[in-house]
Amino acid sequence: MKAVLLTLLILAGDPLAAGLRAFRAGDARAALAAFDQALARDGETASAALHYDRALAALHCSEWDAAEASAQSALDRGGIAFAARVAFLRGCMAAQRAEAAAVLAAQAGAIPADWDLALARGRSSLDAFALALDQRENDWPEARRNAARVMLRLEVWQQARTAAEPPRDEATPKPQPARVEELLQRLEGMERPLDSRTAPDAPTVERDW
Repeated sequence: MKAVLLTLLILAGDPLAAGLRAFRAGDARAALAAFDQALARDGETASAALHYDRALAALHCSEWDAAEASAQSALDRGGIAFAARVAFLRGCMAAQRAEAAAVLAAQAGAIPADWDLALARGRSSLDAFALALDQRENDWPEARRNAARVMLRLEVWQQARTAAEPPRDEATPKPQPARVEELLQRLEGMERPLDSRTAPDAPTVERDW
């Protein structure tokens, strides 16, 4: 995904500035530590943008609980202005967690139920990306691409779940695989002009999740 850090005020020697520099340099762990310092300094006056920046850094560190807490704080403080961004971040976070669950499910001896968590988190990711697209006035190519990746993974995981099922009697009908195309339809029909706007002076970093 293209991660856009939202904080616009950068002061020399400030932990916020250090966090932004670290994130641009690809050091999410250092960025997270710096944003924590900025939050400790600002306390209850911390901006929605700072909370979102921390959520984004935590996401890149795979610290999902921290990312979710900061994302919710950004939404509580920023309201509708942050709704689409937070939904997008949650989609990325759910996709990461789905991948982690799939790794565990793929271990030797896995049973079909082991794949259910990966499938559930993958569908949650699609729901979040669909919400992000719905909340944004213009099209969001990154959200669409991420949703398409998740749908491909869901197909693979559903096939793996089916393959893990024990042999059935031929007289017993087999369950039909889940059709992720229904989720794709939620993303179709939203053809909008591409949004080339970014926040002024906001650094951009190419990322998926």
